[in-house]
Amino acid sequence: MEDRYNGTVTAILEAGKKEFLTYGYEKASLRRIAKEASVTTGAIYGYFPGKKALFDALTSDTAQELLKESNRNIEN
Repeated sequence: MEDRYNGTVTAILEAGKKEFLTYGYEKASLRRIAKEASVTTGAIYGYFPGKKALFDALTSDTAQELLKESNRNIEN
């Protein structure tokens, strides 16, 4: 079960990344993401409450690293 979960989430994240890079946040479509990931839009909502949550999952680690780096530069 965990492999299926991980595979589904990975497929959604990969499709989401492609979608956001291609269309930007505003024009990104959960329907296109679902189609690319071979899941239903309902499946996406099962893992992420909405488009913002999916975007946050894709960008939060990078954003945190940028903030840390920025804070280090300010301190020096």
